[in-house]
Amino acid sequence: MSTTTPKKFLLTTAELAESIGVAPKTVRNWRTQGLGPAFVRLSPNDVRYDPADVAEWIAAVKRSGSIKAAPLTTGGAA
Repeated sequence: MSTTTPKKFLLTTAELAESIGVAPKTVRNWRTQGLGPAFVRLSPNDVRYDPADVAEWIAAVKRSGSIKAAPLTTGGAA
């Protein structure tokens, strides 16, 4: 992810969850398991997702047929 992406264009965990139809807790669980899209931790309590990384992750899930076969591509630590 580009380091110049403005914060307002990054998705929160809740926004990502709503956009893909899962609960925010599911997204958090994926993140701690090394699954899900790449993320950036802006502070200890502020995790964001670049929409481009989300689209890349969704494409990987579609290709592989499983979220477990499409691990976190890049991004910060859980």
